[in-house]
Amino acid sequence: MFNAASLSGNTAFQEDVRNCVERYYFHNRITPAVIPPVLDPNQGIKDYIDNLSQLLNQADKLTENPIISEIAAELAASKQVVIFSYGILYCELNLQSDLIMSGKSCEIYLNDADKLEQAKFVTPDTYTFVLFPKCLDGYAPTLELLDILNKNHCKICCITSVTKKSFLSKADQTIVFEGHELVVDSFFIEMILCMISIKYRQDYMDLAQE
Repeated sequence: MFNAASLSGNTAFQEDVRNCVERYYFHNRITPAVIPPVLDPNQGIKDYIDNLSQLLNQADKLTENPIISEIAAELAASKQVVIFSYGILYCELNLQSDLIMSGKSCEIYLNDADKLEQAKFVTPDTYTFVLFPKCLDGYAPTLELLDILNKNHCKICCITSVTKKSFLSKADQTIVFEGHELVVDSFFIEMILCMISIKYRQDYMDLAQE
């Protein structure tokens, strides 16, 4: 078994390897580690289903909140949209397709360096998404990203499980959820993007064709 602690020295490469190993064993998990002995051999799977059920309940409560409709309206009023994501590209691409088909520019950026660089060129008529589940590293770069976007006076929608006011106060619109600090949290963000895509398409694309 590979041990990250066995890496000595302070080179950037060694630090990157150490971080990758740490993310894999501690952050990049669908459910917490189940340490034997356990009474139920399917406990890990049941934990996964339970976590998903909790996230689905949170998503369902959003149907009683106007935030999804408000975000769809902001998208309709914006000339261009930029999605600052974190590595999963599924519902981001669906939303991007809807926006492009409705005549808007939409770009997606994933790694921190690209996000920080491209944020410098965002204009006030741009609507931006900042997607950041707490289970990921990169809190400091995301704060820096929000600061750059604020300086450019664009609209910011932050979908996150981070609850710090210093973080949330930098966004114009927020959807905050109670996460588990596991990969399963990313599923919630994907669900929210699907809900936004459905609402945007329903109100600003399908109706326009009638």
